Amino acid sequence: MKKIMKLFLLSALFSITSLCFATQADDEEFELRQQILNPIFEHFQSNPLHAPGKLRAEQLINKQIEEKTKYDYNSLEKVPWDTNVKNAYQKLEDIHKERRIGVNLNELVSSKFFAEGAKTAWDMKSGTCNDYADLVKIIFEFNILNDEENDTPSFFTKAIYIKAEADEGRHTPTSGNHVFILIQGKSGTLFAVDAFENQIKRLRTNFLDTIKDEEDKDGRGVKLSPEVSKKVTELFSQDGVYDILYIRPKTQWLVTPLFSKLRRNQIRTYDPSMAKLYKSLQSQFKGWFDYYELKPFKGKNQCKGCSVS
Repeated sequence: MKKIMKLFLLSALFSITSLCFATQADDEEFELRQQILNPIFEHFQSNPLHAPGKLRAEQLINKQIEEKTKYDYNSLEKVPWDTNVKNAYQKLEDIHKERRIGVNLNELVSSKFFAEGAKTAWDMKSGTCNDYADLVKIIFEFNILNDEENDTPSFFTKAIYIKAEADEGRHTPTSGNHVFILIQGKSGTLFAVDAFENQIKRLRTNFLDTIKDEEDKDGRGVKLSPEVSKKVTELFSQDGVYDILYIRPKTQWLVTPLFSKLRRNQIRTYDPSMAKLYKSLQSQFKGWFDYYELKPFKGKNQCKGCSVS
């Protein structure tokens, strides 16, 4: 009995000691997981094909590990697609293409177009890496709006898109095709938050502090140095292997301050389509206020002539 009691006390002491060493960054990571990634995953997980691109990427990585080889871009087609995965992947590609037909630039950058795209992915429970990045950004900003309504300080200071630098002009692309969100905590820690991969990774250096908005003059993003790009790319390595479809050994990354600011403004500007998206998301965020109770939207046109449901 004494031995059992001693073990119990030691266990309790260990738990208390562990809690004492929890850092501010630990709290921030826990908050990101609880308030962003878990709700997204819980909503999408009932659809086994919720991220067909990720399933294809995993297949490519596993094949290379099994065969103890590494593919280049030109050898991807040698790996046959699973029919269901390929069909789901093509369906998402077609949806995104069809949404852009006949849409002018002003419409493309509107809150309405942005909200409707995110709601389509949410309702289908299926998306591309772009769709998942958009949902992370949207939920991040809506969480902050709810914190402001509660007069609760946020754990975080900013959320910025980071994407692989496009090089479609090359016969053999080198840079990859992926996008996710960087979130900076008040501790100064920089987190890579990727709902497509359902992962959060801490970056060793907070390079966002060295990037100024004015560097992004044309809105196309700021290219990271090769050294920092390499560190970001390594977040996606499995035993030194990359999927090649999205992430490649020489992937170069861009952070997008102006585009990220545009998205923030779209989310924080009243729009009936954004109100509908908010209502759909609210099922996973029980603590959220109603859309029209949030400070920026109080007294606005409450979607006359349409149903916010």
